[in-house]
Order: sequence, then C-alpha cells, then structure tokens
Amino acid sequence: MTKNDFAHPLIRFVAHVLDSLIFAAGIGAFWLVSPVAIVFWLPVYGLLTVYLTSKFGGSIGQILVRIEVVDGDGKYLTFKMAFFRTYVVGMVAGLLFGLGYLWILRDENRQGWHDKISGAFVRTR
Repeated sequence: MTKNDFAHPLIRFVAHVLDSLIFAAGIGAFWLVSPVAIVFWLPVYGLLTVYLTSKFGGSIGQILVRIEVVDGDGKYLTFKMAFFRTYVVGMVAGLLFGLGYLWILRDENRQGWHDKISGAFVRTR
C-alpha cells in the first residue's frame, strides 16, 4: 500500500461522527420504546460494528465514506481481530486524552495505536 491509499484523518473523523450519530439515533429510538431497552442497544450496536468490519471492511460510517479496515495483506479483519482492534486496544488508544487516536495525524501510515497494535490499516476503497 502506498501513502495515498491510507484514509485521510479527516475522512476517518467524518466516519466516526456518522457512527456516533447512528449510535445516538439508536439510543433515541430505544428510549422511545423503553429506557430499559437501551441496555440491549449497546451490545447489539457494538457487535454489529465488529461484524460489519469483519465482513464488509468497516462500520456503517466507514462504509458510507468509502474507507475500509484491512490487515497487512489487504484482507478484512477476522471477527476476533475486529473486536480486539475496536474494543480492547481501542480503549487504550482513547487513554491519555485520545493520544492513541491523534497518533493518526503523525504516523506515516496514518495508523492510530489501535491500528498498530492490531496490525490494521484504514484505506480508501
């Protein structure tokens, strides 16, 4: 992959904003049904995001902005690796004021800590 293949940090940010809006809309919809139903939305959305990343290369926001998460061979991550990247090392990247995510701005391959640790790259489709 060349440097031009890697997704621009601004596009990644837009994908994150779209995912956040979709997540918030889901919370609102479940709240209308029952405030208790929100408890079901959290794991459903989390697993949906991991599933979409492993099968289609990204979350809903990433798919909409035409970027994809791949491994070093250019293949989609397995479900296990997508979960690890998103929720295990993703939490580490968010520590220290989000420094692990801001690393995307500095890294030549535009990888955050969660990408580096999981061996993932985010590229344009």
